[in-house]
Amino acid sequence: MTIFAEQKNIEYMLRIKEIIKEKGMTSQQVADKMGITQSSLSRALNNNTTVEMLQKIADALEVDIADFFVKSSGAIHLIINDKPHTFHSVEELKKYVPKLREQAKRVGILDLALAKIAFFKAFQCVRPSIISDSSNILIQEGRYLPTELQLERNHRTYTPVSIELDNGVTCITGANMGGKTITLKMVGLILWMAHMALFVPVESAKISLREFLMVSIGDDQDADLGLSTFGAEIVNVAKSIDASSGKGVILIDELARGTNPKEGYALSMSIVETLKNKPTMTLITTHFDGLADQENVKHLQVVGLENVDFDNLKHDIEGKPKYMDRLNELMDYRLKEIHTTQDVPKDAVHIAQLMGLDIETLDRAIIILDSLQEREV
Repeated sequence: MTIFAEQKNIEYMLRIKEIIKEKGMTSQQVADKMGITQSSLSRALNNNTTVEMLQKIADALEVDIADFFVKSSGAIHLIINDKPHTFHSVEELKKYVPKLREQAKRVGILDLALAKIAFFKAFQCVRPSIISDSSNILIQEGRYLPTELQLERNHRTYTPVSIELDNGVTCITGANMGGKTITLKMVGLILWMAHMALFVPVESAKISLREFLMVSIGDDQDADLGLSTFGAEIVNVAKSIDASSGKGVILIDELARGTNPKEGYALSMSIVETLKNKPTMTLITTHFDGLADQENVKHLQVVGLENVDFDNLKHDIEGKPKYMDRLNELMDYRLKEIHTTQDVPKDAVHIAQLMGLDIETLDRAIIILDSLQEREV
């Protein structure tokens, strides 16, 4: 619905500006309350606008929408339900305020629906299958949109990832720069979108409805609480364990990464032991060897660089300025399920070699790594 009014007959935009001044507010404050930019509000105040926008402005100013229509000369002309109406006083107009509000609400619902359709088409989203009585989540060829858009801007291609989750714990291990965190974020975003009745960026998906989604990703240091990275992570993990008797989803990135390796490993093993028999689905990324080897823990591994011939690759990229692009092209971000006990891949040494670390340092690192593995045996 659009309000049509000639500036000489009705100056409701000027009246809005007067009310803003009377309220002791600035246009920026009004825009903030409306959740829009100041430039968007300025455009609305200088052009014919919709009743929906006027209602939002009225709500922000805590006034009745009819207060905007003060007649300077002539009559007030509005289009209501596609029919022209002429009002000779504000009192006449006030009788239509409930109808205007109802129409503004309908316009908002329609606008949201159209925005959803535009979003789904732009990002090739599909309708997920919602399964209310299942404990399984299956994502086929899922995509994490923020990273996909960033790659497109750099003329690179996003590799979709498929993953299946069940109640209990699933661990993702794999190469450095292997996209484990992106996969974790992808799962969280797709689940959230599905629970908000939105189409999702996948080839297909079967989603069981869950009671909650708890996430521990990134550096959550909290200066106000005096928490370190590790402390903030443990706070999140403790909340997750408390909630794990419910049918939810817990996502944890690099469990216990913020403390020393030995204690981190011990805590991680214990946390996995606690969560693996719970009705909650838990997805954890880790670099710790053996964390996914526990009984009843599903182990997914990033394929990574396992199929790359590093000697040939070194020769291929030597002296080329965009060697990182070539490395990213060869990285396989897909997941494969591991059914036997094995070490987490150690691609860091190979990557360090490609990045130019000197041979002496690399050889010493390999010797140290071999000695550590011998001690574990």
